[in-house]
Amino acid sequence: MLKGVVLFTGKEIWEPTVNHCKTNETANFVIDSSGKADASQYILSLHECLIAPFKEAGKYFRKCKKQAPVYLAGRNDQIKLSAFKKGLRELSKSVQVIEGGTHFEDAYKSLGEFLKLNKHIDSLMCANDILALAAMKKIKEWGFSIPKDIAVIGCDNMSYSLFSEPTLSTIEIPVNKISNYIIENLIRSINKKKVTPFKLECSLLQRESS
Repeated sequence: MLKGVVLFTGKEIWEPTVNHCKTNETANFVIDSSGKADASQYILSLHECLIAPFKEAGKYFRKCKKQAPVYLAGRNDQIKLSAFKKGLRELSKSVQVIEGGTHFEDAYKSLGEFLKLNKHIDSLMCANDILALAAMKKIKEWGFSIPKDIAVIGCDNMSYSLFSEPTLSTIEIPVNKISNYIIENLIRSINKKKVTPFKLECSLLQRESS
């Protein structure tokens, strides 16, 4: 018998599955990566916790007097992009957005096509580390220096971000803390106990790429 389910809103099946859980009184916990979740008993919003560090990244580029910021987007990125623009303030009007897709190859190709048409770029905010690493490879192939010519910031703080050249500045998401919290509270929910509150904090990690 199914007693508990953990769902990610990025998956197409999440909403009908949550509704099924509610109908059958099955404990469920939604990790909201799209900003759309509203049907669950318990929701952990990743997007909300990313507002502050994405805003900080925009503020950092502004303080560094960057004039041509670019955002390399993944999926469901409106909240991240909006926060980044808020940090840029007056520079937000000049932000160019590139659709980076979801894979290394997609971002690598998209940035290459962008650079063929427009070399006016001095800072790059990426939706995640995979897109950022793809972008760094393409940037170096075009002869630009990182961060002297183009500063780059990613998101996720994946382990390989420490081994890139230069090391990748990124936004850290505390995955271990999130995992422990979800499992502990899913078990509490199954046992009809009150779910404990959790404040999720993400932070901007400055490294060599910015």
